[in-house]
Order: sequence, then C-alpha cells, then structure tokens
Amino acid sequence: MRVLLRTATSEDHARLDAHISQLDLREPGPRAVYSRILYRGTLRVGHACQWQAAEATALMARMVEALGPDFPDDNPSHYDVPIEADAAAYVLLGSQMGLSLLRQGLAPAQRTGALAMTPDTAAWTAFSQRIARSATGTEAARRIVDDARRVFGIFQAEAATLLTPAAERTP
Repeated sequence: MRVLLRTATSEDHARLDAHISQLDLREPGPRAVYSRILYRGTLRVGHACQWQAAEATALMARMVEALGPDFPDDNPSHYDVPIEADAAAYVLLGSQMGLSLLRQGLAPAQRTGALAMTPDTAAWTAFSQRIARSATGTEAARRIVDDARRVFGIFQAEAATLLTPAAERTP
C-alpha cells in the first residue's frame, strides 16, 4: 500500500516540493513562510479528518500547538470534505521524513518554527508497518490514495497562496 501511495502521489509530491524549494530556509522570513504553510495545511487536514489521523494524530496536535501562537489569525475560513485518516497520516508522517532532511542542512540556530520540531520517525515506522498489510485492490485503498492526493493538494494550495513566483519576489 505504501508503494501504491508513493507512486500515485509522486506528481503531487513533486509539485509541492517545487513550491517549497523556492524557500531559502537558512533565512528567518522563508522559515516563517514554511511554518505557516505547514500550520495552515495541518489545520485544514485536521478539520477534514476530524483530528483523527491514525499514527499521525499526536503529531498533528503537536504541530498545531507549537505553531499556532506564531499565526493566531490563520484559521481556515473554509473546511475541506472529509479525508481518510490513513491518507492524512501518509502525508503528515511522510513530511516528517522530508523535515528531517531539511533540518540536516540547517545550523541549530536556524531550526525554528516547524523546523524546530523533531520528526516522529517511530510513528512513521509504525504507520509503514501497518499500512504494508493493507490490500491495494479495494475501494478503501482507492479512497486512501484519492484522499492522499487531496491532502497534497491542500498543502499545495497553501504554498501557492503564501509563495510568489521567484521572479516576483523582492530581494
């Protein structure tokens, strides 16, 4: 199932990565934008999965709690249609693996906002082991894949809202 998810969401993941890669996370301003994208996206995903995201439930709560004080007025004015818990878990926990790579390239003083959070690799391992036992040819599997693509879309929309094209950014 994890291979199916990775394959089916690869283009969505690449699009989101392309937006995020515009940010120079060594600088405070872009780090704040990155954190805001994660916060706003996590809020929307949390509402859509009713704050139940399998092994990512605790991570989602920590992210909102940690970043919320930085963005008190950033509450989505709309909510997304329901999302399967495993779809939310796949994207949220997977993003933690990416976060660990991003943190490696930063000095400890640059690990602020979302980048200050230690990735929950144990939750990713538990999710990966559980999802590996899931059947892939079922209606439930199709819903999880479709919803994982929607979760990437939520974060993509937040990134598109908060990032301007590189040519339009002021130095």
